[in-house]
Amino acid sequence: LRNAYIGDDSVIGCGISWVTFRQFVPAPGMMMLSIITTVPSELAKLTDEFCVCLHLTGAAMLFVGYFLAEGHAIGWGPFKNKLAPGLNRDSARSIKLRKVCLHLIAI
Repeated sequence: LRNAYIGDDSVIGCGISWVTFRQFVPAPGMMMLSIITTVPSELAKLTDEFCVCLHLTGAAMLFVGYFLAEGHAIGWGPFKNKLAPGLNRDSARSIKLRKVCLHLIAI
């Protein structure tokens, strides 16, 4: 996937590479959202509340994790000028559309 390749050298402040973050945060979050069910709050017992918390944790992992990984991959917002020159091989139009989508998510 040339439009998502950012190289192996780029790391998050805590020493984890962005490639590892992109692989191990949004995908398990989506799995957690799909397999952990929730119940209406009026019917929730203690174990149900625990499941709701895990479900919300999965949602945060999926949406926030994807948002951060995509922002870094295209050099959006606080990640501007973080990629080494030549790594982003996507077309200018595609990058512009992806940035517009991130702007809309941020709003």
